[in-house]
Amino acid sequence: MKIKYILLTSTIVFSNATLAYDNVPYGCSHQQHVDYSDGKNNLANSIESAINVYNNPWSYTDWASFIYNVNSFGVSGASDIEISGPDYVLVGEPARFKADLPYDPNNFLTSVNFGTSEYGSKVKKKSNWDANAYANLSFDYTYGEGLVWSVYSDDICASKSVMVQNKPVINKVSLGKYGNSIDVSISYSVDKYSKAKVSNQSPQVKFRYVSEEGEVNISQWVNVSLNANIYSTRLITQYAGKFRVIAYINDGTYTQSIDLGFVTVGGKQHRPCPQCQPDV
Repeated sequence: MKIKYILLTSTIVFSNATLAYDNVPYGCSHQQHVDYSDGKNNLANSIESAINVYNNPWSYTDWASFIYNVNSFGVSGASDIEISGPDYVLVGEPARFKADLPYDPNNFLTSVNFGTSEYGSKVKKKSNWDANAYANLSFDYTYGEGLVWSVYSDDICASKSVMVQNKPVINKVSLGKYGNSIDVSISYSVDKYSKAKVSNQSPQVKFRYVSEEGEVNISQWVNVSLNANIYSTRLITQYAGKFRVIAYINDGTYTQSIDLGFVTVGGKQHRPCPQCQPDV
């Protein structure tokens, strides 16, 4: 009981800062960002996270850790409301989030409030006959970690961390030919808050190259370096012709593409069917 009293006292001390800085209702059970979860639920972590919040009250990560650790000492094993949605969202672009209420007749067609850690983001939605409510939420001023929350019945609340990022970037370096092959080189970068960077995993690239004569090629996704920013490769064609080449990059969540233009390669002439005669 003493342990719980200490933790609840800490919560009261910091609750005003939560409302002031994060715009998240007091008492939200927190679903920590998947890439930050370490599975540790003990007193030492709770005390340490409380100290971190005191020293750095502007940090969403420290607040998320504090809320998560405090709630790990709660009586109930599951929240009365759960919020789900993407772990990574784009700056200024809406993303869809779901509030999952207990399946009960009282929770059908009831009001559910949604919001983010940005001021002025609160919206009200109605739950459906499955006791679920949905809202499109966006982060217009956040870059990095943000919080999404949902509330119903005045004080039953859940929150979720998300990473707010920019799209990956891809640019043309060169496009040329070598016999019946296409030599291509691109530059690329992924945002520091993208899944690739946060999870320390490789971005991926692929190419689509289509000839005016009808040959269609789509390469497999290929892992590229997380640290380098140039990728070069040779694309093999079956026939000669003029090809339009499009390059794609994926950062673990979002894909961006660029039209690299046309290149003409040599080789044998394309024949649309075995019975067709070559052009004369």
